[in-house]
Amino acid sequence: MAAIDFCLGAPSGLTPEVHKTIIDAVPLVLMPRQVARYTKLPQTTLLRWLSNGKRDQAANVNSNYAQLWMEFEHVLSKEINILLEKVRTGAKNWQGAHEILKVAARDDFGGDAIEYKELVDLYNKLFESYKRLQEKPLTAQGAIEHGSEETQKLD
Repeated sequence: MAAIDFCLGAPSGLTPEVHKTIIDAVPLVLMPRQVARYTKLPQTTLLRWLSNGKRDQAANVNSNYAQLWMEFEHVLSKEINILLEKVRTGAKNWQGAHEILKVAARDDFGGDAIEYKELVDLYNKLFESYKRLQEKPLTAQGAIEHGSEETQKLD
């Protein structure tokens, strides 16, 4: 079924080319207002198109706006997962990914997202423990090293 574009007045500026330009910009700048700036669209236009798409999708209307909104959300979700994986694994510069997530996906990772705070706190604790172990290994703290001559004597 082909998508329909509801227009009561002038035709929409949401052409297939504009749609592609918008979607191509999402991984580069993430946030709708920044996508609008990057693609040189008026912010109100892009935000209206996305709002119309969300509304149409909820009403099961397969419009150009609904297609834009679904693809925008899908691409954004993929990019957010890439950033989240950097935080999860503690990749180099994971703190930068953390800050981007707090802004670009505020509802899920911002100041009020308890689960995300817990994940970051856990990572920080694990990282601190790891650094302490590198500085002073457990064997230097009196732990028994299995396989050493001392433990073979105990067997």
